[in-house]
Amino acid sequence: MHKDVEGDMRLVDYKLCMLATLRSLLPKSWSIAHEQAWISMWDGIEEILNKNRSLPAKYEKAVEKFVSTLPDDEKKQFGLNAFNRLFDKVPKAESHFNTSNARLSILAAKGLDMAMDMYKTPTRAVNEVTTLGLRHIMYNIETSYFEPFVEALVEEVRMFTTDELVIEGLEWSLSQIACIMVFTIDEGSNPLLKAVIANSPKMVKAALAGVARNKRAEACL
Repeated sequence: MHKDVEGDMRLVDYKLCMLATLRSLLPKSWSIAHEQAWISMWDGIEEILNKNRSLPAKYEKAVEKFVSTLPDDEKKQFGLNAFNRLFDKVPKAESHFNTSNARLSILAAKGLDMAMDMYKTPTRAVNEVTTLGLRHIMYNIETSYFEPFVEALVEEVRMFTTDELVIEGLEWSLSQIACIMVFTIDEGSNPLLKAVIANSPKMVKAALAGVARNKRAEACL
């Protein structure tokens, strides 16, 4: 909305258009109860959106300036420190990152770049984050790690700046990234994929038990 919508945007109009469409598409099953549920749900969504709509414009310049001007050596130190904070918060998370310190630094620095891109090119950034979330299914990363990782990143940002606009802006966009990835992992995971990741023939057989024989090859693909 911040980058792609031009002119005045009235969220209430969207609610009414969707309501009219639902009535037309579901004439037999649509009822007053459905209508009240839709209106109640959208009122909640509209309230959240209205609270957040102004934030990208508020934070974009400050975040972009901080991330784009942070020297490479400081980015490396930032990344390593952020991961150390994560491992202090969640020690078992360290078992998922059997890689060099240099690689950890790059991963955390990439998180900063993605947080900046969420303001600059949000549509592309959301697609990239969704793709990254799908890859994390194969990495078998627990979604419970994302919240402490965002906390670790924000805590480390405070070591590099006292500008609250930068800190709040990075926390906001990093939280959006984490939410998208958690949603993608939760929605994209299925019993068969989990069985493959676990390398368990028994689990694979159980996952395919309810699939017709002529559809099993397709399900595996």
